[in-house]
Amino acid sequence: MSFPKEYYDVYSLVTNENTAKHIKLTTINLEKLLNKKFTRWSYATFLNKEEIDKKFENLTMTAKIHSLSVIKRFLKYKRRDNTELYRLYNTDLNEVYERHNLKREEQKKTTKETESWMSYQDMKKHLVEFIPKYLMSPEFQFYRFRDLIILSFYILQTPVRLGNLAELKFVRNPEQELRHYDKKFNYISKDGNKYKLVYNQYKTQKRLGQLEFIIKNQLLINLLDKYLSYFFKNNSEHYLFTKKDQVSKLSTVSLEQAIRKQGKKHFNKPDITLNLIRHSFFTDFFKTNPSIKEQRRVALEAGHKYTASMSIQYARLD
Repeated sequence: MSFPKEYYDVYSLVTNENTAKHIKLTTINLEKLLNKKFTRWSYATFLNKEEIDKKFENLTMTAKIHSLSVIKRFLKYKRRDNTELYRLYNTDLNEVYERHNLKREEQKKTTKETESWMSYQDMKKHLVEFIPKYLMSPEFQFYRFRDLIILSFYILQTPVRLGNLAELKFVRNPEQELRHYDKKFNYISKDGNKYKLVYNQYKTQKRLGQLEFIIKNQLLINLLDKYLSYFFKNNSEHYLFTKKDQVSKLSTVSLEQAIRKQGKKHFNKPDITLNLIRHSFFTDFFKTNPSIKEQRRVALEAGHKYTASMSIQYARLD
């Protein structure tokens, strides 16, 4: 069986659609899933999106991507790509891609990670025991304190990417809401007894927009209080993580080096990286069988988009 040439040619081959043969196969698979031949498809076939979503519930993530790609191609073929329905399916497709990348990024151990692997909860437990003793020290060394906070940012709360912290500026007494400051940077400021974070610059910013969070972990709050009062007490606005001059920002390379150095010191592992920390965090998180609400919250904190309409199965690491 073949399909109209215009259907194949409606737009260029995209990711996961490498050949016309692939388009044909995935279209046939959707015919079977819908129990309806392509010749009987119309715009109305896909109007009941809730019903379509139910048919996709037991599909693998790859199969969902293929099926959504077929629907998107068909709607464009029928010149309905200017409709709200097309937009909804396109959004779903993008979100499944995003979660596919999250699953691959957060839950696949590399050989190096296997050698250095450590449970996220064990890492957190160590810092929870270490930090109160450290804060009782009579004096502090800048590099050691700075690097400890960098590590703590990724272990005492949902770990973000390196770029989030590279562009992070501290504002002591904001003259306006942080969300209104120059969007070329990210910001952190004391907000009552907690700290507020505003992310404008991060990997998925175009999709998620500006993000605001409150730091609630008391140990991280205590670290920030001491760090800022001890090393930056006269500064009104500055990068949170700087070089020795306490002015120039740290690069993402330097942030990664700080994590590796502190990871080796605290956990006695050969190569603790941010990727490993994120992999370990998500592995432990999904072992708790979290609710959809919790999955959505944590995904957003990590810089990923999650929607309840398209469920995902996360492989657990051994």
